[in-house]
Amino acid sequence: MAAIAWTDVIDGAAAEDTAYITAVDVPWQLAILAMVNSALNTSLFTDGGGGESSPKLYLARVYLALHYAKVGPRATVQTGQSEFDLSESYALIPLPPGDDPFWYLTGYGLAYRATIRATPVARMPWVV
Repeated sequence: MAAIAWTDVIDGAAAEDTAYITAVDVPWQLAILAMVNSALNTSLFTDGGGGESSPKLYLARVYLALHYAKVGPRATVQTGQSEFDLSESYALIPLPPGDDPFWYLTGYGLAYRATIRATPVARMPWVV
């Protein structure tokens, strides 16, 4: 399995969320996909052959993308502001720790946490 696409995210959405996830603006889609496809360390997923071929990695990416899509602007931090151009720039927040309340904002966040917790090595910061 390679990096996920937005069609994977739509396919993973619950029926009641499909219309909402389909309507997410393309720049937001691209930002979410760029983050979820690079944020998770593929070497930590050892099931199904490990790395990019791991089914748990695929699920973790889909759930993480769905979570960020549902949380929307609450998943960003302001990174810049210009007074005369009246412009603001935002970036997705980095992955918070596993016990952060951010994951409780959607069922997808909880599913992501459960997927990560089902992969013991993926939640360990180091191996002794």
